[in-house]
Amino acid sequence: MPEGSVETLIQARVLNLVKGFAPWIQTWDVTNEAVNHISWDEATHPDFQSRYHEVSMWRGIEVSGAFKREIPIPEAADWVEKSFRWAYAANPQATLIVNDYNQEFEPNVRQRFFDLIRELQRRGAPVSGIGLQMHPVNHWLHPREIWDTLELYAELDCPIHITELHQPAWEQEIEGGFRKGTWTPEAQAEFIEQVYRQCFGHPSVVSINYWGFSDRNIWIPGGGLIDAEYRPKPAFTTLKNLIKGEWMTAPFTIRTNENGEISFRGFYGQYEVTQNRPGRKHPTYSFRLSEKQENVWTFME
Repeated sequence: MPEGSVETLIQARVLNLVKGFAPWIQTWDVTNEAVNHISWDEATHPDFQSRYHEVSMWRGIEVSGAFKREIPIPEAADWVEKSFRWAYAANPQATLIVNDYNQEFEPNVRQRFFDLIRELQRRGAPVSGIGLQMHPVNHWLHPREIWDTLELYAELDCPIHITELHQPAWEQEIEGGFRKGTWTPEAQAEFIEQVYRQCFGHPSVVSINYWGFSDRNIWIPGGGLIDAEYRPKPAFTTLKNLIKGEWMTAPFTIRTNENGEISFRGFYGQYEVTQNRPGRKHPTYSFRLSEKQENVWTFME
């Protein structure tokens, strides 16, 4: 392939997608797995076998000696920076994320990812989100490792997104040392609750995306929140209880003071307030409770 043609194609792809979908999509995983990824130049080399510098754990592909190396952070930042500048040019209002995996239990990957973000920030690259995949497969992530990872990345002062969380409920042995036994549906539910509670409880985490809703045609069998027949699994019920039961502000009734004012504490999110006026129409108003804002509203008919 002619030199420079791959970069031109990637640039066109980024600009086309981010700008073309701007009315509907405002969050993008701009660069995926840069810490574990080889460069564009290497990926288009005739001897290229795998995009990863490690041995593929899924297909058993041994990467050739020319590519089995740890990419220096400045070198990785070169092509990541370009992607972010293209995406920003296409939609300056979008949330632009750099995403990777294994930070939660591999200290070297965690530090390299941290160093990559620092380097991108030093260059002024428009990174507006940090993405953590959590595909531990059989490794039960230790709560301390998760928390230490979140605390380290909080130093970057950039919102953290849990982009690809999932854990299969299959009859495989639990690894990692924190728990023992087998990955049953009940164990899956307990693990998912642990991770959701920790991430929801950390002030730097702004979103959690579960990777695959149903067991039907999922990436790894048994990883869904509902089974192949769309029946809820224990993990589904656990998350429903957390989100709908504990983490949503329950409906309540409150009286205004003599100035017609009310105040309340609640979780961030979208709300509706209905004014009860006996014998008259009850108007309803919508508002959003947001972080780092004054959160004061005036409602007028």
